[in-house]
Amino acid sequence: MAVWATLLALLAIAAPRLSRENLFSEGGRVESARTLPEFPLGQAWVGTDPLTTSEMRGRVWVLKVWTFGCVNCVRSIPFTNGLAERFGPELGVLGIHSPEFDWERDLDRLDATMRQNDVRFPSYIDENLDYFFALEAPAWPAFYVVDRELKIRGCWIGEVHDGTGRGDEFDELIAELIAEER
Repeated sequence: MAVWATLLALLAIAAPRLSRENLFSEGGRVESARTLPEFPLGQAWVGTDPLTTSEMRGRVWVLKVWTFGCVNCVRSIPFTNGLAERFGPELGVLGIHSPEFDWERDLDRLDATMRQNDVRFPSYIDENLDYFFALEAPAWPAFYVVDRELKIRGCWIGEVHDGTGRGDEFDELIAELIAEER
């Protein structure tokens, strides 16, 4: 009986965190903003012409570091797609496809996954994880919110979904950055 009571008590403690989001998700606003790294040249892009960070200046951006073999990354696609719908042209959304495994480097499989999951954001193909490490991404997915001056102002690790505390906090930061004077 004591074991059941203990399990119920632990469940009561964990219940607020039990949602569609991963229990190990973390992140939020960053205390000291750092400049977005430049994209290494010569990599493939899907859904857009190659971008440079200087071309990104003047617009708020969300970068989603992901890979199509990551279930948490795939489960976050609806949230990522919805960002552009919620915030319109003031917000740019860009995927950074950083494959963890060799089979995730297959661009045909990436294309099929993007079509199957209705991915509406373009992606930079970070084949060798150069950008993943430049961002100091600790895991997949990682979401970076970048201001108009290309400073990283927020970082969320793990799934983010609409209608959750994490999703609301994410959207609040984006709205604040869009509202800032140019």
